[in-house]
Amino acid sequence: MHHYSFVAVNSLDTNMLNNLESRFELQESVCLNNLEELKLLLAMLGLSLSKTINLDLIDIEHCWLVEGASKEIAYSDFDDFYQHWLGVSHRESTMDEYGQLIYLNSFMNRFKKAKFKLICQEIKDQKPS
Repeated sequence: MHHYSFVAVNSLDTNMLNNLESRFELQESVCLNNLEELKLLLAMLGLSLSKTINLDLIDIEHCWLVEGASKEIAYSDFDDFYQHWLGVSHRESTMDEYGQLIYLNSFMNRFKKAKFKLICQEIKDQKPS
């Protein structure tokens, strides 16, 4: 599994972004199987990865700029969105899955207003051999 953080910032100040406490306040994360699932979710939200950027951030493997006009799904439409997501992604319906998408949806208003919209892939934990 990969953790992807949607980060909404008005500056690409690496000092601020490397302050994990500050970054935590500016992001919402989802856990997905791979980059293809991320691209699928982004497409459903009216977004896409624009380009890879190197910000040299702590615990971040990859970082992308995001483009597009993000959609905030109305609460009354969220269950339909969720069922569609399950259908196209073939993911299981769990409380964790539902919760991460509901939190992401509530973050979309802030995300679309940010000057810089980033998605950062966290470094995957290495298991000792």
